[in-house]
Formats: sequence, structure tokens, C-alpha cells
Amino acid sequence: MSTSKTYRRRYDDVQAFVTALSRFLEVCESTGPDYFGVSNPVWTPKAGQEAEASRRAAQVDRVAGRAAQALGHEFFIEWKPRGTFQTQPVSPATAWRTIIDHDPAFTVDVIFAVCNQALGVLEARATDAEERERSLAGKVERVTGRTEQTTVRGEGHLRPAITSALLGIPAALVVAFLAHHFGWV
Repeated sequence: MSTSKTYRRRYDDVQAFVTALSRFLEVCESTGPDYFGVSNPVWTPKAGQEAEASRRAAQVDRVAGRAAQALGHEFFIEWKPRGTFQTQPVSPATAWRTIIDHDPAFTVDVIFAVCNQALGVLEARATDAEERERSLAGKVERVTGRTEQTTVRGEGHLRPAITSALLGIPAALVVAFLAHHFGWV
């Protein structure tokens, strides 16, 4: 699969999560932070909407896994558990249910902010990858299997070596034949 398609798929996975979470919040209401301002707002189903909220929460759970993979280790919430000084990275997709706990770790705004930032980055990367794939360099990379990323990371040496050998040997034979034929040797 091409790099641009991979980024587009990741984009779609995060967008599906954002859409499902938005739909879930439509049947919920926020109860503000406690009167000391210590905890974040808790989201609870509106009266009479409990069954629909449960169904929509299941839909969010269904798309959260793919969204978590799409967000990877790049897009996360720096969460500081209460009573500690250390922060830890938390995926907004896997930890979305914290908004319905009695003591939410973070707010819905933070979840949407991280997801929207990820969507912007993934869109930009997909566009850049599409432009690269359409260029001559991208077409050569597709044939040789050597990309800018594998060159930077030092991966993918075997496939380009095999390709170079397969293309290099016939080219060397043609040069040797021409040199012999024209008496250059």
C-alpha cells in the first residue's frame, strides 16, 4: 500500500472516532466540575436516552481501536495522575471513557484538540506523500523499493541491493558487448 493511502486510512480512522464521539455526546449532558473546581466535568446520558447512549458508546468503542493505532505514539494527551509529579502519555482514543467516570482524567475538549491536530498532520502528510508518489523520484522509489524514509532510517538495504544487481548485471554486459564490438577493449 502506498504511503499516501496509509496516511489517508489513518486519517479516516481518527475522523470516524471523532464523529462517533460527537454522536455519543449528542445524547449526553455535562455536569460541571465540583464546586472546588478540582475535577473535570462528567458526561452522563440525558434522561430517557440511556439505551441510545449505551448503543452510541459501543460504536465509539468499536472505532476507538483503529483510531488508537492511527494516533500511534505521536498524538497523545500528557496526563498527570492526581497526587503525582510525573506525566504519562495517554491515547485519547483508548481513554475516551474517562469522560463518563466519576473523576474524569481530562475533558472532551482535550480529546478533540489532540484528534484535530492529528487530522491536520495526517492530511498534510498524505498530501505530501501523494505529491512525492506522482513525481519522477517517487516512481523510481516504487520500482527500486528504496524510499526517502528507508534511506534515513537505514532500512530496506536488501531489496535495493537485489534490484541493483538485477539491473546492473545486464547493463554491464551490454557495455562489455559494445566495448568489444567497437574494439574499445
